[in-house]
Amino acid sequence: PGLTYKEDIETGSKAALRGGYTGVCLMANTQPICSTKEVLEKVRGREKELNLIDLHQCVSVTKGFDGKDITHLDEFSTDNKLKAISDDGVGVMDSEIMYKAMLKAKENGWVIMSHAEDHSFSDID
Repeated sequence: PGLTYKEDIETGSKAALRGGYTGVCLMANTQPICSTKEVLEKVRGREKELNLIDLHQCVSVTKGFDGKDITHLDEFSTDNKLKAISDDGVGVMDSEIMYKAMLKAKENGWVIMSHAEDHSFSDID
């Protein structure tokens, strides 16, 4: 969703297929950020409509990449298709929040793709 001037689900799927991929993982750093079932289901609907490759949409570790709130993850706990969570492009700076997210990921069998960048070391992104 969003940022289609870069790539959309159809063009990305076709490129992956042409490159020999049968499935890809989509990061959550979209517009809107994939933090809700609504956004996730929109992607899954487009995947089904295109029927080109398997798409595995990541959900954000923290709601809206805010770095603080992981309560939205509860709504995905019964989603057997969800494989991974990530605040791609933004590191989760709070160790306690990340630890709680790790516990939630372990409980649900999700992979965490961590963007390991600590902005306190440098103001350069």
